[in-house]
Amino acid sequence: MNKLKRVFIFGAGSGIGQAVFNEFNSLSSDQNPEKTEVYGFSRSGQSSLARLTPNTNHKFDLTSDSDFQTWETAWQKEWKSWETSEEKSEFVVYFAQGDGFFSSVEDLNLVEIQKHFSLNLFSSMRVLKIMSLALKSSLPATIVFFTSTAARQGFPNSTVYCASKHAASGLAKALREEWKPFGTKVINAYLGAIATSIWDNRPEFSKEDMVSVKDAAVFLHGLAYLPDTVYLEEFYMTPKKGIL
Repeated sequence: MNKLKRVFIFGAGSGIGQAVFNEFNSLSSDQNPEKTEVYGFSRSGQSSLARLTPNTNHKFDLTSDSDFQTWETAWQKEWKSWETSEEKSEFVVYFAQGDGFFSSVEDLNLVEIQKHFSLNLFSSMRVLKIMSLALKSSLPATIVFFTSTAARQGFPNSTVYCASKHAASGLAKALREEWKPFGTKVINAYLGAIATSIWDNRPEFSKEDMVSVKDAAVFLHGLAYLPDTVYLEEFYMTPKKGIL
């Protein structure tokens, strides 16, 4: 059976999501023998969301209702064509979108909280709802949630960030159980400190103590190519010093 792996990375415009997107695009056919197309989505994307173009980063604000309407129309059109093709699609979805929110409880702003959860949690649920039929009916799909060590423990001045990451982790765990009958692989990646720009305004942390973006991307890219019988549920990725 001919098959094509189609990889969707939400949050491909910065940080580790961008690094993973670039990793897929940088490998030659000899390095990556399976047939693979990668589709990136982020607020900084250049390609139009109205048409899904492989190996490009599409402009998609995951907090925008109008952008979601455009994405759903484009997705349904493409999926129908893929569904009737002799070449079967194996879908891989990375949820790498999100931002940091670091503030003491007394300084919290309700509007900022709502925007944070809209991006870090609700956008993933909206994407899953739209893609659900395809993800359950294709060859067994793989879904990777980039959560955080903040999804396993608390940190000071991080109540909203920890809450959103705990919620995303809960979504991953529940989805794994719900879609087990379809063979879906749902991976919860608890990522520790990776040297991205999210740390630029936190001088108390040194990027030299962190996992390099390139090394993290190489590993996370490989999750799309796990052997068929391997179901990796969750893992920690931390730098040598552990949780910073």
